[in-house]
Amino acid sequence: MKRKFLIYLAFYFLLFTFCFFFTTSVSAQTALDTTTTYEISDPQAKDGEILELKDKKFVRASVPYSNKIYGVLVDNPLIVYRGFEENKRAIATSGVARVLVTTINGPVLPGDFITSSAIPGKGQKATRSGHVLGIALDGFSGAGTGSIQVSLRVGYAELPQGSVISYVNLYTTSFLENIKDPRRFIQVTEFLIALLIVIASLTFSFFVFTRSAVNGIKAIGRNPLAKRAILFSVALNIILAVVVSLGGIVLGFIIITFSGG
Repeated sequence: MKRKFLIYLAFYFLLFTFCFFFTTSVSAQTALDTTTTYEISDPQAKDGEILELKDKKFVRASVPYSNKIYGVLVDNPLIVYRGFEENKRAIATSGVARVLVTTINGPVLPGDFITSSAIPGKGQKATRSGHVLGIALDGFSGAGTGSIQVSLRVGYAELPQGSVISYVNLYTTSFLENIKDPRRFIQVTEFLIALLIVIASLTFSFFVFTRSAVNGIKAIGRNPLAKRAILFSVALNIILAVVVSLGGIVLGFIIITFSGG
């Protein structure tokens, strides 16, 4: 009886040991990620590179802190929502995946935010607020490119220091990135024109309203008998101000909504 018990105990111990080392090996070699397959428009994209969705196409991210970061390319995912159709590859957007990074922005330490860099597809340490891919679980301080595990959390990350400057840099980068495309440049120009029209109409309306109100009060004080006519004139000026401001807002909306396609 004791001998049979020892045999069972040894069997379960070996089974547990095998399962432990097998799962550890799988975790070390395969990304613990959730992926979906897409058609990749960048033929040079490879496993572990950061991708962005630009003009409805998946390409390697090549702008630091890109606001179009989508995920990381994974050739051997653990979980795939779609089958591997021809010309489609898996992109991880959550979970843990291996990502190619550089030290162009300093050594990467566990816990650092990882974002895109000027090197197509390669990640870097984020040193200011902006859009990121996720959080580094490993470190890398060598030369060239290294592969580390990253907990994927695509989105905007607010770093403690330099928040105002970070916002300025973020919107400046986004603006310069958008105007590179002629179609985007037209859209940005239309938006700026619409914004100027709205600001001009509101400024004019405010000027007319304040001027008519102040002059009306003074006029009533000088000539109380003409109070009704003065108030009527003030009311007309207020109506004019409201019409101009609403017209500017409507015109700006039309330019943004219906122009440029």
